[in-house]
Amino acid sequence: MEDRVTAGFTELMRQAPETAKVYLLRAKQDIDSSFGEGFAQRNPALVGAYMQTAAADFSAASGQRVYGSALDRIADALENLADAIREQGESG
Repeated sequence: MEDRVTAGFTELMRQAPETAKVYLLRAKQDIDSSFGEGFAQRNPALVGAYMQTAAADFSAASGQRVYGSALDRIADALENLADAIREQGESG
């Protein structure tokens, strides 16, 4: 997985329902596995909460990865700039 989102808005919009479907199917599987067959169907609010939790977790983790990578690149650039300024001061 890359540290940058390269998809355009159209691609992101196309992917969104597929992501929701993955969360929905996984919610049903996990909830029924934990509480018995049919429990997910009888408890749609639990399915929704599961999906929201999964989406929030992915959003937080992927955001941290993207922002962390960007901050690392900024820190490296600032360090290089500081080194160049030090070298300039020493030679001139």
